[in-house]
Amino acid sequence: MALSSARTGHDADSISRKDKQRQVARGGIVYYALAMFRLIRALIMLGVLGAVAYFVFAVPLGNKTLWQHLGAIAETEESHELVEGVKQKAGEVEKKAKKMLDQRGISDGGDAPPARDELTDDDKQQLRKLIRRKIQS
Repeated sequence: MALSSARTGHDADSISRKDKQRQVARGGIVYYALAMFRLIRALIMLGVLGAVAYFVFAVPLGNKTLWQHLGAIAETEESHELVEGVKQKAGEVEKKAKKMLDQRGISDGGDAPPARDELTDDDKQQLRKLIRRKIQS
């Protein structure tokens, strides 16, 4: 038995070429290179996220930061009208959807009790017999 087959418990002939490559990659420099690449990539992404956050919250654009500009925009009358318009349209869409469901006979499930399967006494008796047979065998 070869050394690689002793570790895996397989015969050397039964291991595919791809499996051999994976074994070499796991223990070799390729595995560590990939791990370092992932670490460096994560650090770069964290740096980019930090730079964006710094720009949004700390860099003044005129007399305010971007965050302060967005807050001022959100407080305008137009933005409040936009929010109210969206809420109104969403309510209309909800009413239409409920109406369509009612026309098709589909309940939204709000008032309905949970579904239950009713078993007859005959069904219960057959189940008990089946369980006893399975336990005894």
